[in-house]
Amino acid sequence: MSWQLLATISFLFVAGSLIAARLLARDRANSGASFVINAGAFTFLWLTGLLLLPQFGPVNSHTLSDFFWRLVGGGVAFALTNVATYKSLTYIDAATGTIFNTLNTLFSVGLAAVVLNEDLTAWQAIGGVLLIMAVIYSTLALRNKSSNLSKRALLCGLGFAILAGLIYSVAIVNEKSLLGQMSSGSYIVYGWGWQWLALVIMAVILQAKKFKLLYRSATFRLVVVFGVLRGIGGAAFVLAEVRSNNVALISVISNFKIIVVVAIGAWLLKERTRLRQKAIGALIALAGLSMMFWK
Repeated sequence: MSWQLLATISFLFVAGSLIAARLLARDRANSGASFVINAGAFTFLWLTGLLLLPQFGPVNSHTLSDFFWRLVGGGVAFALTNVATYKSLTYIDAATGTIFNTLNTLFSVGLAAVVLNEDLTAWQAIGGVLLIMAVIYSTLALRNKSSNLSKRALLCGLGFAILAGLIYSVAIVNEKSLLGQMSSGSYIVYGWGWQWLALVIMAVILQAKKFKLLYRSATFRLVVVFGVLRGIGGAAFVLAEVRSNNVALISVISNFKIIVVVAIGAWLLKERTRLRQKAIGALIALAGLSMMFWK
Protein backbone atom coordinates (compact mmCIF):
# COMPACT_ATOMS: atom_id res chain seq x y z
CA MET A 1 0.00 0.00 0.00
CA SER A 2 1.45 3.38 -1.02
CA TRP A 3 2.17 6.10 1.53
CA GLN A 4 -0.25 8.42 -0.27
CA LEU A 5 -3.10 5.98 0.27
CA LEU A 6 -2.04 5.43 3.89
CA ALA A 7 -2.03 9.19 4.52
CA THR A 8 -5.51 9.48 3.03
CA ILE A 9 -6.76 6.60 5.18
CA SER A 10 -5.24 8.29 8.21
CA PHE A 11 -7.04 11.62 7.91
CA LEU A 12 -10.35 10.02 6.92
CA PHE A 13 -10.36 7.61 9.85
CA VAL A 14 -9.18 10.20 12.39
CA ALA A 15 -11.92 12.54 11.13
CA GLY A 16 -14.44 9.74 11.64
CA SER A 17 -13.18 9.15 15.18
CA LEU A 18 -13.68 12.84 16.00
CA ILE A 19 -17.28 12.64 14.79
CA ALA A 20 -17.84 9.57 17.00
CA ALA A 21 -16.27 11.42 19.96
CA ARG A 22 -18.58 14.39 19.40
CA LEU A 23 -21.62 12.08 19.27
CA LEU A 24 -20.56 10.65 22.62
CA ALA A 25 -19.68 14.00 24.16
CA ARG A 26 -22.95 15.75 23.34
CA ASP A 27 -24.94 13.02 25.10
CA ARG A 28 -25.54 14.49 28.55
CA ALA A 29 -25.11 11.12 30.25
CA ASN A 30 -21.65 10.68 28.71
CA SER A 31 -20.45 14.27 29.03
CA GLY A 32 -19.36 13.77 32.64
CA ALA A 33 -17.58 10.48 31.97
CA SER A 34 -14.57 11.68 30.01
CA PHE A 35 -12.09 9.29 31.64
CA VAL A 36 -14.34 6.25 31.30
CA ILE A 37 -15.28 6.96 27.68
CA ASN A 38 -11.65 7.43 26.70
CA ALA A 39 -10.55 4.37 28.66
CA GLY A 40 -13.09 2.32 26.72
CA ALA A 41 -12.08 3.85 23.39
CA PHE A 42 -8.37 3.32 24.02
CA THR A 43 -9.01 -0.33 24.82
CA PHE A 44 -10.12 -0.78 21.23
CA LEU A 45 -7.45 1.60 19.91
CA TRP A 46 -4.70 -0.48 21.48
CA LEU A 47 -6.28 -3.76 20.35
CA THR A 48 -6.41 -2.37 16.82
CA GLY A 49 -2.74 -1.46 17.04
CA LEU A 50 -1.87 -4.97 18.26
CA LEU A 51 -3.83 -6.56 15.41
CA LEU A 52 -1.86 -4.43 12.93
CA LEU A 53 1.45 -5.06 14.71
CA PRO A 54 2.94 -7.28 11.92
CA GLN A 55 3.04 -4.15 9.75
CA PHE A 56 5.31 -2.34 12.21
CA GLY A 57 8.24 -4.67 12.58
CA PRO A 58 9.89 -6.21 15.65
CA VAL A 59 9.07 -5.56 19.30
CA ASN A 60 12.10 -5.39 21.59
CA SER A 61 11.43 -6.55 25.14
CA HIS A 62 14.23 -4.44 26.66
CA THR A 63 12.45 -1.27 25.49
CA LEU A 64 10.04 -1.36 28.42
CA SER A 65 12.77 -1.32 31.04
CA ASP A 66 15.08 1.06 29.15
CA PHE A 67 12.44 3.76 28.74
CA PHE A 68 10.01 2.85 31.54
CA TRP A 69 9.46 6.25 33.12
CA ARG A 70 9.30 8.08 29.81
CA LEU A 71 6.68 5.61 28.58
CA VAL A 72 4.71 6.08 31.80
CA GLY A 73 4.94 9.88 31.60
CA GLY A 74 4.00 9.87 27.93
CA GLY A 75 1.05 7.61 28.64
CA VAL A 76 -0.26 9.94 31.35
CA ALA A 77 0.26 13.01 29.13
CA PHE A 78 -1.58 11.50 26.15
CA ALA A 79 -4.35 10.29 28.46
CA LEU A 80 -4.90 13.79 29.86
CA THR A 81 -4.71 15.29 26.36
CA ASN A 82 -7.49 13.03 25.10
CA VAL A 83 -9.64 13.69 28.17
CA ALA A 84 -9.26 17.46 27.73
CA THR A 85 -10.06 17.17 24.02
CA TYR A 86 -13.16 15.14 24.81
CA LYS A 87 -14.22 17.71 27.41
CA SER A 88 -13.89 20.46 24.83
CA LEU A 89 -16.30 18.53 22.59
CA THR A 90 -18.90 18.50 25.37
CA TYR A 91 -19.11 22.30 24.99
CA ILE A 92 -18.53 22.93 21.28
CA ASP A 93 -19.39 21.18 18.03
CA ALA A 94 -17.04 18.92 16.09
CA ALA A 95 -16.01 21.54 13.52
CA THR A 96 -15.17 24.22 16.09
CA GLY A 97 -13.40 21.67 18.29
CA THR A 98 -11.21 20.55 15.40
CA ILE A 99 -10.26 24.14 14.59
CA PHE A 100 -9.39 24.84 18.23
CA ASN A 101 -7.39 21.62 18.47
CA THR A 102 -4.97 22.87 15.81
CA LEU A 103 -3.38 24.63 18.78
CA ASN A 104 -1.80 21.22 19.48
CA THR A 105 0.51 21.77 16.53
CA LEU A 106 1.37 25.33 17.49
CA PHE A 107 2.38 24.40 21.04
CA SER A 108 4.24 21.29 19.83
CA VAL A 109 6.40 23.21 17.36
CA GLY A 110 7.22 25.77 20.04
CA LEU A 111 8.20 23.17 22.64
CA ALA A 112 10.21 21.14 20.10
CA ALA A 113 12.20 24.27 19.28
CA VAL A 114 13.10 24.63 22.96
CA VAL A 115 13.58 21.00 24.02
CA LEU A 116 14.81 19.30 20.84
CA ASN A 117 16.65 22.36 19.49
CA GLU A 118 14.60 22.29 16.29
CA ASP A 119 14.90 25.55 14.41
CA LEU A 120 11.73 27.62 14.18
CA THR A 121 11.57 28.79 10.57
CA ALA A 122 9.95 31.93 9.23
CA TRP A 123 7.28 29.78 7.53
CA GLN A 124 6.47 28.12 10.86
CA ALA A 125 6.18 31.51 12.55
CA ILE A 126 3.80 32.77 9.84
CA GLY A 127 1.84 29.53 10.03
CA GLY A 128 1.58 29.92 13.80
CA VAL A 129 0.17 33.43 13.38
CA LEU A 130 -2.43 32.06 10.95
CA LEU A 131 -3.41 29.36 13.45
CA ILE A 132 -3.92 31.94 16.17
CA MET A 133 -5.95 34.04 13.73
CA ALA A 134 -8.11 31.00 12.90
CA VAL A 135 -8.86 30.40 16.58
CA ILE A 136 -9.57 34.08 17.30
CA TYR A 137 -11.77 34.40 14.20
CA SER A 138 -13.71 31.25 15.08
CA THR A 139 -14.21 32.39 18.67
CA LEU A 140 -15.52 35.79 17.64
CA ALA A 141 -17.54 34.59 14.65
CA LEU A 142 -19.25 31.70 16.42
CA ARG A 143 -20.17 33.36 19.69
CA ASN A 144 -23.87 33.91 20.26
CA LYS A 145 -24.40 37.53 21.32
CA SER A 146 -27.88 36.76 22.59
CA SER A 147 -26.89 33.89 24.86
CA ASN A 148 -24.51 34.08 27.81
CA LEU A 149 -24.72 30.29 28.08
CA SER A 150 -23.43 29.90 24.51
CA LYS A 151 -20.59 32.34 25.20
CA ARG A 152 -19.64 30.37 28.29
CA ALA A 153 -19.74 27.07 26.37
CA LEU A 154 -17.50 28.48 23.63
CA LEU A 155 -14.97 29.79 26.16
CA CYS A 156 -15.01 26.51 28.11
CA GLY A 157 -14.45 24.60 24.89
CA LEU A 158 -11.54 26.89 24.00
CA GLY A 159 -10.10 26.56 27.51
CA PHE A 160 -10.08 22.76 27.36
CA ALA A 161 -8.63 22.89 23.82
CA ILE A 162 -5.77 25.09 25.05
CA LEU A 163 -5.16 22.73 27.99
CA ALA A 164 -5.18 19.77 25.60
CA GLY A 165 -2.71 21.53 23.33
CA LEU A 166 -0.28 22.35 26.14
CA ILE A 167 -0.26 18.77 27.45
CA TYR A 168 -0.15 17.35 23.92
CA SER A 169 3.01 19.31 23.13
CA VAL A 170 4.80 17.57 26.01
CA ALA A 171 3.42 14.16 24.99
CA ILE A 172 4.28 14.46 21.29
CA VAL A 173 7.81 15.79 21.86
CA ASN A 174 8.44 12.85 24.18
CA GLU A 175 6.95 10.49 21.56
CA LYS A 176 9.09 11.90 18.77
CA SER A 177 12.20 11.42 20.87
CA LEU A 178 11.21 7.86 21.81
CA LEU A 179 10.51 6.86 18.20
CA GLY A 180 14.06 7.86 17.37
CA GLN A 181 15.33 5.34 19.94
CA MET A 182 12.98 2.35 19.54
CA SER A 183 11.19 0.45 16.82
CA SER A 184 7.68 1.54 15.83
CA GLY A 185 6.45 -1.93 16.82
CA SER A 186 7.80 -1.47 20.32
CA TYR A 187 6.12 1.91 20.57
CA ILE A 188 2.74 0.50 19.51
CA VAL A 189 2.95 -2.16 22.21
CA TYR A 190 4.44 -0.14 25.07
CA GLY A 191 3.66 3.48 24.18
CA TRP A 192 0.03 2.90 23.24
CA GLY A 193 -0.22 0.36 26.04
CA TRP A 194 0.72 2.90 28.68
CA GLN A 195 -1.76 5.40 27.27
CA TRP A 196 -4.50 2.80 27.67
CA LEU A 197 -3.35 1.79 31.17
CA ALA A 198 -3.12 5.42 32.34
CA LEU A 199 -6.70 6.08 31.22
CA VAL A 200 -8.01 2.91 32.88
CA ILE A 201 -6.31 3.74 36.18
CA MET A 202 -7.59 7.34 36.13
CA ALA A 203 -11.10 6.17 35.25
CA VAL A 204 -11.14 3.64 38.10
CA ILE A 205 -9.90 6.22 40.62
CA LEU A 206 -11.97 9.20 39.48
CA GLN A 207 -15.07 7.81 37.77
CA ALA A 208 -15.55 4.21 38.87
CA LYS A 209 -19.34 4.59 39.07
CA LYS A 210 -19.46 5.80 35.47
CA PHE A 211 -18.33 2.47 34.00
CA LYS A 212 -21.97 1.39 33.92
CA LEU A 213 -22.41 3.79 30.98
CA LEU A 214 -20.45 1.34 28.83
CA TYR A 215 -23.29 -1.14 29.28
CA ARG A 216 -25.56 1.16 27.29
CA SER A 217 -25.60 -0.33 23.81
CA ALA A 218 -25.58 3.04 22.03
CA THR A 219 -22.64 4.31 24.08
CA PHE A 220 -20.70 1.07 23.77
CA ARG A 221 -21.09 0.98 19.97
CA LEU A 222 -19.83 4.54 19.64
CA VAL A 223 -16.91 3.85 22.00
CA VAL A 224 -15.89 0.91 19.81
CA VAL A 225 -16.18 3.03 16.66
CA PHE A 226 -14.25 5.88 18.30
CA GLY A 227 -11.40 3.59 19.38
CA VAL A 228 -11.13 1.48 16.23
CA LEU A 229 -11.23 4.46 13.86
CA ARG A 230 -8.62 6.30 15.90
CA GLY A 231 -6.47 3.16 16.03
CA ILE A 232 -6.58 2.60 12.27
CA GLY A 233 -5.97 6.30 11.61
CA GLY A 234 -3.01 6.40 13.99
CA ALA A 235 -1.50 3.19 12.59
CA ALA A 236 -1.88 4.44 9.01
CA PHE A 237 -0.18 7.71 9.96
CA VAL A 238 2.84 5.90 11.43
CA LEU A 239 3.13 3.59 8.40
CA ALA A 240 2.84 6.55 6.02
CA GLU A 241 5.67 8.29 7.89
CA VAL A 242 7.88 5.21 7.63
CA ARG A 243 7.20 4.55 3.94
CA SER A 244 7.40 8.15 2.73
CA ASN A 245 10.21 9.34 5.02
CA ASN A 246 8.57 12.75 4.79
CA VAL A 247 6.89 13.64 8.07
CA ALA A 248 6.11 17.19 6.98
CA LEU A 249 4.21 16.14 3.87
CA ILE A 250 2.25 13.47 5.77
CA SER A 251 1.35 16.03 8.43
CA VAL A 252 0.02 18.44 5.80
CA ILE A 253 -2.13 15.72 4.21
CA SER A 254 -3.41 14.49 7.56
CA ASN A 255 -4.66 17.95 8.47
CA PHE A 256 -7.24 17.82 5.69
CA LYS A 257 -9.34 16.15 8.38
CA ILE A 258 -10.37 19.68 9.38
CA ILE A 259 -12.37 20.10 6.17
CA VAL A 260 -13.76 16.56 6.42
CA VAL A 261 -14.95 17.13 10.00
CA VAL A 262 -16.66 20.40 9.05
CA ALA A 263 -18.46 18.67 6.17
CA ILE A 264 -19.45 15.53 8.08
CA GLY A 265 -20.44 17.55 11.13
CA ALA A 266 -22.83 19.58 9.00
CA TRP A 267 -24.22 16.53 7.18
CA LEU A 268 -24.36 13.78 9.80
CA LEU A 269 -24.52 15.70 13.09
CA LYS A 270 -26.72 18.50 11.71
CA GLU A 271 -24.31 21.04 13.23
CA ARG A 272 -24.94 23.70 10.60
CA THR A 273 -25.04 26.87 12.69
CA ARG A 274 -22.78 29.52 11.12
CA LEU A 275 -21.40 26.95 8.70
CA ARG A 276 -19.77 29.59 6.49
CA GLN A 277 -17.79 30.97 9.44
CA LYS A 278 -16.71 27.46 10.42
CA ALA A 279 -15.52 26.78 6.87
CA ILE A 280 -13.55 30.06 6.80
CA GLY A 281 -11.95 29.27 10.19
CA ALA A 282 -11.09 25.75 8.99
CA LEU A 283 -9.48 27.06 5.78
CA ILE A 284 -7.39 29.62 7.71
CA ALA A 285 -6.27 26.89 10.13
CA LEU A 286 -5.45 24.53 7.24
CA ALA A 287 -3.39 27.24 5.54
CA GLY A 288 -1.49 27.86 8.77
CA LEU A 289 -0.81 24.16 9.31
CA SER A 290 0.35 23.73 5.72
CA MET A 291 2.81 26.60 6.08
CA MET A 292 4.14 25.16 9.34
CA PHE A 293 4.83 21.73 7.88
CA TRP A 294 5.54 22.25 4.19
CA LYS A 295 9.22 22.38 3.36
